[in-house]
Amino acid sequence: MKVKTILCLAALASCLAIAIFVMISVPWDTRMPYDGKFDRSGSGIPMQIAFIPCAAVLFALWRSGKKADAHHMGKNSRIAYYILTALMISACVAGQFFIGQEILTIGGYFDR
Repeated sequence: MKVKTILCLAALASCLAIAIFVMISVPWDTRMPYDGKFDRSGSGIPMQIAFIPCAAVLFALWRSGKKADAHHMGKNSRIAYYILTALMISACVAGQFFIGQEILTIGGYFDR
């Protein structure tokens, strides 16, 4: 469980670093395009909101490691748990990176 805690905290720190870098590099009112079912205004998602999901999943994974109910897991379950957890953590960091890259592109950071 300690490995997962360290991975989650490192991933959360990197996600926050990506979010902070993007927020200080593009105009504050930059929006991500969104053409989905719930976009009634047609203006997209504010960049500040777009960064929340990845960080929220990492925070939830980190908090789930604080519970002391994993003593009953078998060896195969524990191995699968660590593999899936590492994949989820990696997916969150990659997702945050790609969201940040897209917002930087939309905000004109690469056009300088």
